[in-house]
Amino acid sequence: METNRRLVTIGLLVAVTLSAIEGTIITTATPTITTELSGVKLMSWIFAAYMLAMTVTTPIYGKLSDLYGRKNLLMFGIILFILGSVLCGFSQNMGQLILFRTIQGLGAGAALPLTMTVISDLYPYQERAKVQGYISAVWAVSSVIGPLVGGFFVDFISWRYIFFINFPFGIISIILFWKYYHQKIDRKNTISIDYLGSILFILSTLSALYALVVGGEQHNWTSPNLLFLFAFAIILFGLFLFIESRANEPLLPLSLFKIRHLVVTYAAMFIAHALLISIEVYLPVYNQSVFGLSATQSGLMLIPLSFAWTLGSFLSGRFIKKMKAKNIILLGAFLCIIGSLGMNFFHDSKILIYPFNAFLGLGFGLSFPIYMILISSAVGMNQRGIAIAANSFLNTFSQTITVAVLGTIFTIKASEVLNGHKLILNAQNQINHLSTVKAVTAGFEIITLFMAVFSIITFIFVLFLPSEQTEEKNVEIAH
Repeated sequence: METNRRLVTIGLLVAVTLSAIEGTIITTATPTITTELSGVKLMSWIFAAYMLAMTVTTPIYGKLSDLYGRKNLLMFGIILFILGSVLCGFSQNMGQLILFRTIQGLGAGAALPLTMTVISDLYPYQERAKVQGYISAVWAVSSVIGPLVGGFFVDFISWRYIFFINFPFGIISIILFWKYYHQKIDRKNTISIDYLGSILFILSTLSALYALVVGGEQHNWTSPNLLFLFAFAIILFGLFLFIESRANEPLLPLSLFKIRHLVVTYAAMFIAHALLISIEVYLPVYNQSVFGLSATQSGLMLIPLSFAWTLGSFLSGRFIKKMKAKNIILLGAFLCIIGSLGMNFFHDSKILIYPFNAFLGLGFGLSFPIYMILISSAVGMNQRGIAIAANSFLNTFSQTITVAVLGTIFTIKASEVLNGHKLILNAQNQINHLSTVKAVTAGFEIITLFMAVFSIITFIFVLFLPSEQTEEKNVEIAH
């Protein structure tokens, strides 16, 4: 039987939408949830539990999909995601919600990387850019409308429906995969699972991510507990690399990092995601504290980024037929430089923030789908799952590190302006509104400076990509 590519692609778009929205839809509902469930002190773990579970499982799903095929693993991930979502909706206390968010995250770890992998399996090089563009556009739009949808449910129905809404769409996605996705798998007679490598990877990643999540908030960066966690993570990761170099079927084949343009692409995307998370996290804080906008109005200021990203994603699919992949990414990276520099110099103008957001969105939209094409084309189908999953892992890790480090820098700079007082946004005991504006502005100026540096570094990395058009490895397309 042949795969119905159109219906499977619709199912993939639904899966990506669920994964993208879930990361942001809960943001506007968090105050209501923590109040109703009496768990303000555990509020950060609503996000952390989901993120930690998703991050550590992404490479494992990718590797298993190379060994056992994509279909069943993708369906398993979506089922787990739906189960976690429904349980979250019925949560009676914060402990239950955090546990069920973890289950959600375990399922979400399959959604994005395996979606990208299936697209790479189903479509040849020239068509892949257009479909990757659709995926990228859906991700961008979903991430922006998530908080708006969450606010609507909280205001007019119940916060519980931000989780229940995943059920019908998840079922639609599963049905489409079950009926219309048929994958031929050439399995080896014996499959060796890298259990030790997987355990070391999970433990080292969890240690590092946990330290980054609680660092600067619950613990000082120089506290013995955090230093121990970082040292533990480094030691275990070193052991992981040693095991991988000798494993018959390593979780993360080190041979991937001998492919020049794959390593350069990983590095460029790592920095590009640091730029992305900087604008998504700190621009709303700046808008609300300095311009006095509501949460909804602040979210609307990200719409130019979202729609320009969508436009760029569609354009990248057209350009790939006429331009070299490197040139498209360079154009996107250059637009990001314009957007980030403009944000740095003109952030005090609310009107100018809109076009500079659009420059950033257009740059991301042009470059991100092409990055994915370069990654999927660098390896054969038997390594495509782990190659794409490794990229997803690195991107998430990049965003986690960026939020942790820039959050500390932002806080320190704001505290300097406040003569050593801690910046507490929306608090009754803040010194006065004018000092808050000055503190947040000073902190945001530092953030936009880092954004400019990130965009320039990304552009430099892209210069090291080969100028010739990349030849695809193993051009066989799944049917």
